[in-house]
Amino acid sequence: MGREGPTGGNFFTGFVDDVAVWKRALSASEIQAVYQESLSGQSLEDLIREPTPRIEFFSIQKISQSGQLEIGFENLGSWQEFRLLRASHVNGPFLVVPDVTPVSLGNAKYRFSYPLTTNASEYFRVEGR
Repeated sequence: MGREGPTGGNFFTGFVDDVAVWKRALSASEIQAVYQESLSGQSLEDLIREPTPRIEFFSIQKISQSGQLEIGFENLGSWQEFRLLRASHVNGPFLVVPDVTPVSLGNAKYRFSYPLTTNASEYFRVEGR
């Protein structure tokens, strides 16, 4: 990695923190934007994750009896799968909540039920895939 041509001897020396592969070349302004935003300490995954458009939330409520947070949303796009992402800070990093799948309510409406285990602030995103 990082060698100059087929016979060059200047190999890369250092560490790689985040890696991403794009299906197209990025413009200089896109590269600069990713670099500038990375200075805040966010991971590359959070910086390049595009918000999922065409998901409309219709209810978010805490069910006090069960200690669950219920997040209701409607799929206005063509996604077949959804993931719930969670962060302890509003700017992330947002990580996938494992073992939580949405329940279909019919008519392209779904609900995530997330067990609240702390009184600390938590921030959520729904990602269509």
